[in-house]
Amino acid sequence: MHEFTSGFPDFHIEITDLLASENKVAPETTDTMGHGSEFTSVPPTDVGADFRPIAKFLVEDAKIEQHREYLDRQEHREQLGVTHAEDINYR
Repeated sequence: MHEFTSGFPDFHIEITDLLASENKVAPETTDTMGHGSEFTSVPPTDVGADFRPIAKFLVEDAKIEQHREYLDRQEHREQLGVTHAEDINYR
């Protein structure tokens, strides 16, 4: 996460909807960010992005045991001005 927040120093998450059960939590968020510093060897584009991922967390014994996030990565790249799939390496 440190590498990500270094590349996008103004990263902000707003929870817009939340589903929860006994051990699962699924927030829908609006994430905003600007590509202000190098990220995965990609120079900053100084362009902002606004996208809406959905995440799923599996919680056991008050700890996050699993996290998955679902978003349109191509749309994210295009908004940031990074057009090649290999330019930003999501891990």
